[in-house]
Amino acid sequence: MSRGSQTLTEQSYRRIRNRILAGQYPSGTALREEALSRDLATSRTPVRAALKRLESEGLLEQVEGRVLRVPRMTMEDMDETFVARRLVEGKIAELAADRATAEEFRRLRQYIDDEQEAARTGETGFVLNMDRLFHGTLAKVAGNPLLGEFQGRISTKVTLFLVLSGTLEEAMISRALDEHQQLLAALEARAPSSARQVMVRHLDNVLVRLREAVSGA
Repeated sequence: MSRGSQTLTEQSYRRIRNRILAGQYPSGTALREEALSRDLATSRTPVRAALKRLESEGLLEQVEGRVLRVPRMTMEDMDETFVARRLVEGKIAELAADRATAEEFRRLRQYIDDEQEAARTGETGFVLNMDRLFHGTLAKVAGNPLLGEFQGRISTKVTLFLVLSGTLEEAMISRALDEHQQLLAALEARAPSSARQVMVRHLDNVLVRLREAVSGA
Protein backbone atom coordinates (compact mmCIF):
# COMPACT_ATOMS: atom_id res chain seq x y z
CA MET A 1 0.00 0.00 0.00
CA SER A 2 1.40 3.43 -0.96
CA ARG A 3 2.01 6.20 1.56
CA GLY A 4 -0.90 8.15 0.06
CA SER A 5 -3.25 5.18 0.44
CA GLN A 6 -2.13 4.68 4.03
CA THR A 7 -2.88 8.34 4.78
CA LEU A 8 -6.34 8.14 3.21
CA THR A 9 -7.06 4.91 5.09
CA GLU A 10 -5.98 6.48 8.39
CA GLN A 11 -8.09 9.57 7.74
CA SER A 12 -11.12 7.45 6.85
CA TYR A 13 -10.57 5.27 9.91
CA ARG A 14 -10.38 8.22 12.29
CA ARG A 15 -13.39 10.01 10.85
CA ILE A 16 -15.62 6.94 10.95
CA ARG A 17 -14.34 5.92 14.40
CA ASN A 18 -14.98 9.40 15.80
CA ARG A 19 -18.53 9.33 14.45
CA ILE A 20 -19.20 5.94 16.02
CA LEU A 21 -17.83 7.02 19.39
CA ALA A 22 -19.77 10.28 19.23
CA GLY A 23 -23.00 8.32 18.82
CA GLN A 24 -23.69 9.63 15.31
CA TYR A 25 -24.43 6.09 14.16
CA PRO A 26 -27.01 4.44 16.46
CA SER A 27 -26.70 0.81 17.49
CA GLY A 28 -27.51 -1.47 14.56
CA THR A 29 -26.68 1.10 11.86
CA ALA A 30 -25.22 -0.53 8.74
CA LEU A 31 -22.12 1.20 7.35
CA ARG A 32 -21.68 0.61 3.63
CA GLU A 33 -18.56 1.33 1.61
CA GLU A 34 -20.28 3.10 -1.26
CA ALA A 35 -22.26 5.51 0.90
CA LEU A 36 -19.30 6.24 3.16
CA SER A 37 -16.94 6.84 0.25
CA ARG A 38 -19.36 9.45 -1.11
CA ASP A 39 -19.81 11.00 2.31
CA LEU A 40 -16.07 11.16 2.99
CA ALA A 41 -15.23 12.18 -0.58
CA THR A 42 -12.72 9.39 -1.03
CA SER A 43 -12.46 6.10 -2.92
CA ARG A 44 -13.83 2.82 -1.62
CA THR A 45 -10.38 1.22 -1.08
CA PRO A 46 -9.36 3.28 2.00
CA VAL A 47 -12.92 3.08 3.35
CA ARG A 48 -12.87 -0.71 3.01
CA ALA A 49 -9.55 -0.91 4.89
CA ALA A 50 -10.87 1.44 7.59
CA LEU A 51 -14.01 -0.65 8.08
CA LYS A 52 -11.97 -3.84 8.41
CA ARG A 53 -9.84 -2.20 11.10
CA LEU A 54 -12.90 -1.00 12.98
CA GLU A 55 -14.34 -4.50 12.82
CA SER A 56 -11.11 -5.94 14.28
CA GLU A 57 -11.43 -3.47 17.18
CA GLY A 58 -15.01 -4.50 17.92
CA LEU A 59 -16.52 -1.17 16.88
CA LEU A 60 -18.29 -2.87 13.98
CA GLU A 61 -19.71 -6.36 13.59
CA GLN A 62 -20.44 -8.40 10.49
CA VAL A 63 -23.98 -9.66 10.01
CA GLU A 64 -25.81 -11.57 7.30
CA GLY A 65 -24.80 -10.60 3.79
CA ARG A 66 -21.34 -9.49 5.01
CA VAL A 67 -22.84 -6.17 6.06
CA LEU A 68 -20.92 -4.27 8.75
CA ARG A 69 -22.95 -2.48 11.38
CA VAL A 70 -22.54 -0.72 14.72
CA PRO A 71 -22.95 -3.51 17.30
CA ARG A 72 -26.12 -4.06 19.25
CA MET A 73 -25.29 -4.02 22.95
CA THR A 74 -25.95 -7.21 24.88
CA MET A 75 -25.65 -7.96 28.58
CA GLU A 76 -23.31 -10.85 27.76
CA ASP A 77 -20.93 -8.63 25.79
CA MET A 78 -20.85 -6.03 28.56
CA ASP A 79 -20.26 -8.65 31.25
CA GLU A 80 -17.41 -10.26 29.29
CA THR A 81 -15.79 -6.90 28.64
CA PHE A 82 -15.92 -5.90 32.29
CA VAL A 83 -14.48 -9.22 33.48
CA ALA A 84 -11.41 -8.36 31.41
CA ARG A 85 -11.49 -4.72 32.47
CA ARG A 86 -11.46 -5.59 36.18
CA LEU A 87 -8.40 -7.81 35.75
CA VAL A 88 -6.46 -5.35 33.61
CA GLU A 89 -7.31 -2.04 35.28
CA GLY A 90 -7.24 -3.48 38.79
CA LYS A 91 -3.59 -4.42 38.23
CA ILE A 92 -2.89 -1.09 36.55
CA ALA A 93 -4.16 0.78 39.62
CA GLU A 94 -2.04 -1.39 41.91
CA LEU A 95 1.13 -0.70 39.88
CA ALA A 96 0.37 3.00 39.46
CA ALA A 97 0.07 3.51 43.22
CA ASP A 98 3.76 2.64 43.54
CA ARG A 99 5.04 4.39 40.42
CA ALA A 100 3.11 7.64 39.90
CA THR A 101 5.01 10.91 40.26
CA ALA A 102 3.73 14.16 41.75
CA GLU A 103 3.36 15.56 38.22
CA GLU A 104 1.30 12.56 37.14
CA PHE A 105 -0.95 12.98 40.17
CA ARG A 106 -1.40 16.62 39.21
CA ARG A 107 -2.34 15.62 35.66
CA LEU A 108 -4.87 13.06 36.90
CA ARG A 109 -6.42 15.68 39.16
CA GLN A 110 -6.69 18.08 36.21
CA TYR A 111 -8.48 15.45 34.13
CA ILE A 112 -11.05 15.02 36.90
CA ASP A 113 -11.56 18.78 37.18
CA ASP A 114 -11.91 19.16 33.40
CA GLU A 115 -14.35 16.25 33.22
CA GLN A 116 -16.43 17.79 36.02
CA GLU A 117 -16.63 21.12 34.20
CA ALA A 118 -17.53 19.40 30.91
CA ALA A 119 -20.31 17.48 32.64
CA ARG A 120 -21.67 20.72 34.11
CA THR A 121 -21.82 22.35 30.66
CA GLY A 122 -23.18 19.25 28.91
CA GLU A 123 -20.11 18.57 26.74
CA THR A 124 -20.42 14.79 26.73
CA GLY A 125 -17.79 14.31 24.02
CA PHE A 126 -15.25 16.11 26.18
CA VAL A 127 -16.36 14.08 29.21
CA LEU A 128 -15.56 10.89 27.32
CA ASN A 129 -12.18 12.24 26.23
CA MET A 130 -11.22 13.13 29.80
CA ASP A 131 -12.38 9.75 31.07
CA ARG A 132 -10.24 7.99 28.47
CA LEU A 133 -7.27 10.19 29.33
CA PHE A 134 -7.67 9.48 33.06
CA HIS A 135 -7.71 5.71 32.62
CA GLY A 136 -5.17 5.79 29.79
CA THR A 137 -2.71 7.86 31.83
CA LEU A 138 -2.96 5.37 34.68
CA ALA A 139 -2.11 2.61 32.21
CA LYS A 140 1.03 4.48 31.09
CA VAL A 141 2.03 5.20 34.69
CA ALA A 142 1.76 1.49 35.50
CA GLY A 143 4.73 0.93 33.21
CA ASN A 144 3.56 -2.30 31.57
CA PRO A 145 3.11 -1.83 27.80
CA LEU A 146 1.07 -5.01 27.35
CA LEU A 147 -1.39 -4.00 30.08
CA GLY A 148 -1.57 -0.60 28.40
CA GLU A 149 -2.41 -2.20 25.06
CA PHE A 150 -5.17 -4.29 26.63
CA GLN A 151 -6.52 -1.26 28.46
CA GLY A 152 -6.70 0.75 25.24
CA ARG A 153 -8.68 -1.92 23.40
CA ILE A 154 -11.07 -2.43 26.30
CA SER A 155 -11.50 1.33 26.74
CA THR A 156 -12.68 1.69 23.14
CA LYS A 157 -15.43 -0.89 23.68
CA VAL A 158 -16.46 0.68 26.98
CA THR A 159 -16.72 4.11 25.34
CA LEU A 160 -19.03 2.60 22.74
CA PHE A 161 -21.16 1.07 25.51
CA LEU A 162 -21.40 4.43 27.27
CA VAL A 163 -22.42 6.26 24.09
CA LEU A 164 -25.01 3.69 23.02
CA SER A 165 -26.51 3.18 26.48
CA GLY A 166 -27.27 6.81 27.25
CA THR A 167 -25.47 6.73 30.62
CA LEU A 168 -23.80 10.10 30.08
CA GLU A 169 -26.30 12.16 32.06
CA GLU A 170 -24.84 14.63 34.54
CA ALA A 171 -25.96 12.68 37.65
CA MET A 172 -24.34 9.48 36.41
CA ILE A 173 -21.15 11.28 35.40
CA SER A 174 -21.07 12.88 38.85
CA ARG A 175 -21.07 9.46 40.51
CA ALA A 176 -18.24 8.28 38.25
CA LEU A 177 -16.25 11.41 39.09
CA ASP A 178 -16.70 10.79 42.83
CA GLU A 179 -15.26 7.32 42.24
CA HIS A 180 -12.31 8.81 40.33
CA GLN A 181 -11.66 11.10 43.31
CA GLN A 182 -11.64 8.09 45.64
CA LEU A 183 -9.27 6.26 43.34
CA LEU A 184 -6.90 9.20 43.14
CA ALA A 185 -6.89 9.43 46.96
CA ALA A 186 -5.86 5.77 47.20
CA LEU A 187 -3.13 6.30 44.60
CA GLU A 188 -1.77 9.37 46.38
CA ALA A 189 -1.73 7.40 49.63
CA ARG A 190 0.63 4.91 47.92
CA ALA A 191 -1.77 2.09 48.83
CA PRO A 192 -1.60 -0.49 45.98
CA SER A 193 -4.11 -2.95 47.46
CA SER A 194 -6.59 -0.19 48.26
CA ALA A 195 -6.13 1.34 44.80
CA ARG A 196 -6.95 -2.00 43.18
CA GLN A 197 -10.06 -2.41 45.34
CA VAL A 198 -11.29 1.12 44.62
CA MET A 199 -10.71 0.66 40.89
CA VAL A 200 -12.60 -2.65 40.79
CA ARG A 201 -15.47 -1.15 42.79
CA HIS A 202 -15.59 1.78 40.36
CA LEU A 203 -15.73 -0.57 37.36
CA ASP A 204 -18.43 -2.67 39.01
CA ASN A 205 -20.49 0.49 39.52
CA VAL A 206 -20.03 1.52 35.88
CA LEU A 207 -21.28 -1.90 34.80
CA VAL A 208 -24.31 -1.62 37.10
CA ARG A 209 -25.19 1.75 35.56
CA LEU A 210 -24.80 0.32 32.06
CA ARG A 211 -26.95 -2.70 32.83
CA GLU A 212 -29.68 -0.50 34.34
CA ALA A 213 -29.67 1.76 31.29
CA VAL A 214 -29.87 -1.14 28.84
CA SER A 215 -32.55 -3.06 30.74
CA GLY A 216 -34.64 0.10 31.09
CA ALA A 217 -34.35 1.06 27.45
